[in-house]
Amino acid sequence: MKQTLQIGFVILLIVISCSYSFAQKNISVLDYIPEPNGPVTYITKDTATHTLYVAGDFTTVGGVTHTTGAFINNTDGQPIPGFPKIDGPVNTSIPDGNGGWYIGGDFTHVGDREQYDLTQIDSAGNVTDFFKGMKTDGYVNTICKNNSTLYVGGQFTTIGKNASKYCAVLDSYTGGSALNLEGFNG
Repeated sequence: MKQTLQIGFVILLIVISCSYSFAQKNISVLDYIPEPNGPVTYITKDTATHTLYVAGDFTTVGGVTHTTGAFINNTDGQPIPGFPKIDGPVNTSIPDGNGGWYIGGDFTHVGDREQYDLTQIDSAGNVTDFFKGMKTDGYVNTICKNNSTLYVGGQFTTIGKNASKYCAVLDSYTGGSALNLEGFNG
């Protein structure tokens, strides 16, 4: 019984100590991300470049114009200039493994390019040709990368020239269809 009380007391001290430590740091999201003027739907981090990608339905981040997406320097919390304008909401993003990003959502233009719902932005903020001309008949909600394969999910029944209900598998080197998930009827 005495040993149980001692263990309980030690656990209580650890909890109180940790709570005090966190309270003293007064950590808030705004310490790292300048405030956007609209809702944020997605935040992801590229651990190699220490860059955050913030997506949502906003027009400014920290008072700087960033339409629906922004790169944020994770070391000083400031927006990184040069992110292309996107004409619709961004629902998802993932690092491409080379300092850039794959983004998906419900848009038709990224920068000065016609890009439908899925695109790649390189580390300098340029739209690549990776998904050029590839359209969906809906929108993209999620992207996942495993080695050279991209899994794309959303509200669509075609992607590019392929019938693919709600989910598609793409080759991350060519952008071409790697597999049709026609049976995936969501």
